[in-house]
Amino acid sequence: MKKRMQFLAILLASTFVLGGCGTSMYELTDDEEDLIVSAAANAVAKHNVFQMDGMTDAEPETETQTVDETTEQNTQQAQEETNTNTGSGGAESEIQTQEIALSDLLGKNLKVTYQGYSTTSSYQEGNYFSANASSGNTLIIMKINVKNTGKKNAKIDLLSKNVTFYGCFNGADYIMEKKILSTKNLSTYQGKVKPGKTIKNVLVFEVPKKQADEISTQDLQVEMDGQKYQVTM
Repeated sequence: MKKRMQFLAILLASTFVLGGCGTSMYELTDDEEDLIVSAAANAVAKHNVFQMDGMTDAEPETETQTVDETTEQNTQQAQEETNTNTGSGGAESEIQTQEIALSDLLGKNLKVTYQGYSTTSSYQEGNYFSANASSGNTLIIMKINVKNTGKKNAKIDLLSKNVTFYGCFNGADYIMEKKILSTKNLSTYQGKVKPGKTIKNVLVFEVPKKQADEISTQDLQVEMDGQKYQVTM
């Protein structure tokens, strides 16, 4: 086999030489061409110390596949973390705010009655106090009566409790009350209520005029000692 390959290689070289002298080139058959190519490749491989025995196919590239697999794993891990965070957030959102009766917040033997609300651009108390709404806004005045149903004087002191009320109208976001220097302001009220007597208090909120045009629902929350409670009356 080796002698045959050497013969074919010599034949090929002779063909090139003779072609330069004007003689027509010898045409090889397909089988002869394959044998010459194989013989040449083996000759090169024999003297190339870095060439492994025989001819091998090129190894497929794995770098791109590795990067793709790593990216897919990272994406899957990120999705799992997102789902976990979303799940925990949903659980927290299901926790309802604790309720507290306004009468319990005020003290014993005190009955609270909500008298509705009114809207105005300016709230005034006597000749010594007034509160005005900003341009484009209006004031919502929530009216709350407190009656002493006991036989002794009842003391109310929400000022020392440092409470803050939040109102929600028509299901919108809760907004903080407007702090006013009024003797009737419920969140800062200090005083005594005689047996059988009723005092009138207010809570003032400032909202956009459009929101106050038609109020269908009203909700109240109170914040005390860093904790918020849903107020019931």
